Amino acid sequence: MNSPKKVLFIGYGIDKKRKEAVSINTLKLMETLSSLGIKNELINIGYKEHKAQLSIELSMKGALLKHKLIQNKLKQYISLHQFTHVHDLFVLPGASSFFTIPLIKSFPNVIFIKEIHNDYGYSHKAHSETILRFIFNSKYYFNKTVNSFNKIVTRNFYLSKKYNFIYLPVGIKSQKLQKHSFNNTISICYLGHPLYKKGVFEFLQLMDELPQHLKSKIRFNFAFSNIGSRHKLESLLRQKANKNNISVNFFGLVKPQAFFEKNDIFILPLHDEFGSVSTPNTVLEAMNAGTLVIVTKVRTLEGILKDKENGIFLSTPNAKNIVKSIEYLLSNVNKWNQMRDNAEKTVRENFSEQRLIEEIKYFYD
Repeated sequence: MNSPKKVLFIGYGIDKKRKEAVSINTLKLMETLSSLGIKNELINIGYKEHKAQLSIELSMKGALLKHKLIQNKLKQYISLHQFTHVHDLFVLPGASSFFTIPLIKSFPNVIFIKEIHNDYGYSHKAHSETILRFIFNSKYYFNKTVNSFNKIVTRNFYLSKKYNFIYLPVGIKSQKLQKHSFNNTISICYLGHPLYKKGVFEFLQLMDELPQHLKSKIRFNFAFSNIGSRHKLESLLRQKANKNNISVNFFGLVKPQAFFEKNDIFILPLHDEFGSVSTPNTVLEAMNAGTLVIVTKVRTLEGILKDKENGIFLSTPNAKNIVKSIEYLLSNVNKWNQMRDNAEKTVRENFSEQRLIEEIKYFYD
């Protein structure tokens, strides 16, 4: 008789307080595993906000400096609690080389799983994390990680096809679309971090670029997290909105589904595929709620969006292209409604909670 499965998740910043996709998806996965009778635990490495189960509360820099100590404590913990699976969640493969890969030889009977979030490489637009990705998301660390683990899983359809990784859907709760009527005001929204790499500063130029007849017709709704330059960006957007006589509202933490249901268009002008981790949850949540998604064409959205079928792709994330997309929707309302229906169907058939459960049953064998 096979022993009961017990999964240990290892990562950074997995916390209910954090709204990044990695954290949300992991906590959802852990909850689903528990509902299926699979015991699981989580250890955050180098994350100050979380009380570490190993009694090591360090910054990631401190954790890297004491990685040998952490490795030994992890070995003791895995042996003591007899885990059958170890699921590594680190966004940067380099971190796996310091904390997880050294454990593999010590536990030949434990299945080590690596969740890959992005391809190797880094954004060619300078960001605060560019140097980290340049080092820890290099091709060297990527290949070392892929070749070291027993199983590689990804929530990114493009990566699953490119490297033949196991594909694990996000798991979005499906719901029936409400009937949508386009009134005199169009609500355009953004939900996420106020970070440069997300393309949010493009909204400043967008307010200037909008034709005069649209400025009175459009209302902007921004729901920013506290990760990034929130107050600075809000101030700049208010100034720009006042200058152009455009309606603008700001929100803090919101429930994505409820927020998207009150908006017509969600714009996500990512600079490149490194602007988000794996599949952006917000894109799927917007599609599920009937909010038309306008997003930069990046490889991470392959298998999710099809241009002018269930959303709109921007060839480049600039204001002029965004204006063209908005005008296209307003001139093709029937097509807009069709795209909404197609988007909801895409989520229901490919990214539902039931699909996640079906995949999990075969994944942790």
